[in-house]
Amino acid sequence: MAEKSFKVRNENRVLTPKQLAFVEEYLRNGGNAEEAYKKSYDVTTTKRSTISAAAWQLIHHPAILKRIEIAQDNAQRNIQAKANITVESLMIELDEARRVAVDNKQASAAVQATMGKAKLAGLLVEQVKDVTPQPVTDDEMRQRLAELAQSDPSIAAMITSTVSQQDGASAKDAPVTH
Repeated sequence: MAEKSFKVRNENRVLTPKQLAFVEEYLRNGGNAEEAYKKSYDVTTTKRSTISAAAWQLIHHPAILKRIEIAQDNAQRNIQAKANITVESLMIELDEARRVAVDNKQASAAVQATMGKAKLAGLLVEQVKDVTPQPVTDDEMRQRLAELAQSDPSIAAMITSTVSQQDGASAKDAPVTH
């Protein structure tokens, strides 16, 4: 219990100017503690391992963690407030778009609005499938043709006819040796 009160007391501690600079740089650079340390403290004669250890200590300091958490929460709220976009607001816009489409007898637009709502609600997930033809070896082709021939007698006749024609053409095209 004493440890928890110590932690709370440290979270609310006033940060030094260098610690504040560290927090600001850490937030600005996307969370690189070592780079934030280098910009906030004089490290001209400091070993890299010392910088790394000091940055680790700072980033795990309760008051610094609390300051970073508050800043990140505020930034997220600011982004949402500026955009004012929520799932609820998007659903309302899509409802309105669908209503206008139905009123104007635009079935396609109404369906698109409904599909947008389904995607937003996570009920519809688009899947992408690679349909690029893959190279097939002669053996794989023979195996596939044999499977097709077994499944349907008319296909078997076509395969046999095509193979016979190709074999005949191959024999005609083959060089004559004496």
